[in-house]
Amino acid sequence: MLNRPIAAIDMGTNSFHMIIAKKENNHVDVLDREKIVVRLGEGGSDYDYITEEAEKRAIQALKSFKSIAKKYNAIIQAVATSAVREAKNQNEFLKKVYKETGIKVKVIPGQEEGRLIYLGILQIIPAYDKYTLVIDIGGGSTEIILGYQAKPLFIRSLKLGAVRLTERFFPKGIIKPDKIKEAENYIRNFIIDTYEEFQNQNLNYELVVGSSGTIKTIVELIHENQKKEFSFEELNTIVEKILKYETPDKRQKKLNLDEKRADIIPAGALILKQIFEIFKIHKMVYSPYALREGVLFELLYRKNKKSDLREIRRNSCINLLKKFHQEIPYNTANISLKILKFLGKDYPELLSHKELLEYAALLHNIGVAIAHTSHHKHSYYIISQTEYLLGFTKNELDIIACISRYHRKAFPNKKHLEFMSLSSLEQNLIEFYAGILRIAIGLSRTHLEPDIQIEKKENTYIFYVITKNLQDSELLCNMADLRKDLLEYKLQKKIHFISK
Repeated sequence: MLNRPIAAIDMGTNSFHMIIAKKENNHVDVLDREKIVVRLGEGGSDYDYITEEAEKRAIQALKSFKSIAKKYNAIIQAVATSAVREAKNQNEFLKKVYKETGIKVKVIPGQEEGRLIYLGILQIIPAYDKYTLVIDIGGGSTEIILGYQAKPLFIRSLKLGAVRLTERFFPKGIIKPDKIKEAENYIRNFIIDTYEEFQNQNLNYELVVGSSGTIKTIVELIHENQKKEFSFEELNTIVEKILKYETPDKRQKKLNLDEKRADIIPAGALILKQIFEIFKIHKMVYSPYALREGVLFELLYRKNKKSDLREIRRNSCINLLKKFHQEIPYNTANISLKILKFLGKDYPELLSHKELLEYAALLHNIGVAIAHTSHHKHSYYIISQTEYLLGFTKNELDIIACISRYHRKAFPNKKHLEFMSLSSLEQNLIEFYAGILRIAIGLSRTHLEPDIQIEKKENTYIFYVITKNLQDSELLCNMADLRKDLLEYKLQKKIHFISK
């Protein structure tokens, strides 16, 4: 358990939020909160670019957060969502943020965002023993999650957000009847596809919880008191009121809205209404806790949780393999880690991300589910795009996908954009891990896992491959020998295999 307070920062598309808390005995003591409207996704073309103006606002907000966190001697954990994960200039933005603020930002995929949101709402809503449908409408994306007993069963991150849709259909927050219809049809297509997936998996819910600024605003418009629950009928009534006023100024005055929410609330309300209709929701409970509280809880309680982060990550890899009806290559993963452990004596920097090698070894062949030809490329696509892998940052998934991509055929090179987009340190890691994985694949060509002993002699690494049957050992040595080129290149040493 961490003794210092944690400052969890959620860098959303519309607003940045920070919560500072520490663990006292068996409860969390919230020390401070702050929110700054940044509009990080504003001005870019369909969220593919963070503008210079948005970057300046983001850096200024983070500097303010850091000053507050410093008063509490808090450890800062910042996560970024859709506006950053979709930006083509993501790397430049993150480097600038780190240079200006000293804050390292983790960009999380939509599925990880959904997992942490669900974890956050469990801290305030008594939903542990209920099948709970969670709806979080952000500025750039909407997360739809079904969870039970702290386990997410279904997570979808949709490119539907209050800021994103406002820029697309209601520029400057001005609404017109024909654009309302267009927006409704656009939203409906996204939600129907998600609902069909939900139904196809025979899923259902007992409780519906909403989080985020859009739902907070709607619940405040419906209930001026502290009531946190509203019905479909109440939602319909308030949506009609919102859409009655054409401009943000009118909405702000007539509905007593926050001026920074008045322009985007029509888009957010339309998303929520469509979700209610399509998912046949009768009632929703609002949760003031969401992503940032999930990040906070993950850090404060990780050591005490029955399912720690490693278990969540590994289980999601195994579940993805099962979904694609693939065998789970435990032998390949075990042998990869054995080789890495030995090489770590000479290259200790390789040990810092050994989990990523294990996950890549488990998933390297998943592309066969699409086609055997070029299946390494299909593996890259599935790993980098799937919504089933939980507990990872986007960067970690990119690294795992690349290791899997290079488990066969060509070495990484400058023509491969997915490889070149990563840092030089990450590229080096991928080359080493892919070289190890290639050999591990060769050494796991039989169902029995061999005993591997490695010895270093001057400019040579000798792998002793031991099985009960000498013929099996010889076969494995031959298979591994065919796959040693990449690791030899990285080590700048020869590799020999000897059967025993």
